[in-house]
Amino acid sequence: MENNLPRELVEKMTSYLGKEMSQNNFHLHREKVWQRIIDQFYKENKTEVFVKGTVVKIKDIGPVGRNFEIKDAQGQTITIYCQNIRIMKNTVTIGSTIGVKGYYNLYKNDYRHDGELQIKANEITNLEETRWDIQPFKEFIDENRKRHKIRFFAKNKNKLALITSENSEAREDIKKVLCKHYKIEEHFVNLFDVDSISKKIEALDESDCDIILISRGGMDRLSVFNAYSILNAIYKSSKPLVTALGHASFSSLADIVADYSYNSPSAAAYELNGLRKKYSKIRNSIILTLLVCLIGIWLIRQR
Repeated sequence: MENNLPRELVEKMTSYLGKEMSQNNFHLHREKVWQRIIDQFYKENKTEVFVKGTVVKIKDIGPVGRNFEIKDAQGQTITIYCQNIRIMKNTVTIGSTIGVKGYYNLYKNDYRHDGELQIKANEITNLEETRWDIQPFKEFIDENRKRHKIRFFAKNKNKLALITSENSEAREDIKKVLCKHYKIEEHFVNLFDVDSISKKIEALDESDCDIILISRGGMDRLSVFNAYSILNAIYKSSKPLVTALGHASFSSLADIVADYSYNSPSAAAYELNGLRKKYSKIRNSIILTLLVCLIGIWLIRQR
């Protein structure tokens, strides 16, 4: 019997076990794995979400932001990360009912070596201040408001009248997304002034535009879009009217009266672009079907 272990067997076994990992290269390996996880996570999770609940805990995490927790109607706890703590001011307090618009965020804990799924807040609304009983108003609009659909037939580019402010940051994004399928005319007004907005809607209703889009980001003084003159101008408009008022929760009556409503200017731009693409797809399908039928008829006659 041999007194030595077979060298080949030992080498094979050690190859299965892998190289010994020191503390340093273990952490290096873990960092690489985490980076792949994080990169893949943010690649697949770009959808904007809206959550609401009651604030149950607030925690300072230094100058880069703040964490707090809300409990939703089902009793589930959701962690919110707010990098811009200014949007928390006078809104996030223990016991307050809030709405949060943002994106999924994967927080890596360097101390526990694990991660936590959060919502990274872009906008926060105090729902207790913006909620009221609007059901009778909605029912009246549903019964009496004639909804206008956007018509694309026989149009190379629909003329879109964009009601916005001259210093709006979303203007260029809207134009970039819609310029291929829409001819955009900008109309600058004071979006905090009721008369300016309502008169502009009435004037555009008499123009040759095909669509009216009211675009305003942020959440400051959205109550102007509850003013009667604006609501009445939208109600009487004969043109398809779109609101994109950039709020996290339902907080303006203009959204109910409008033909189309989106919660941000960028969302409106992408949805309007999607409507045009959908029409183009259907149109091309019809043209192709007609072409095939005509070719078939021609071939039959040639026999």
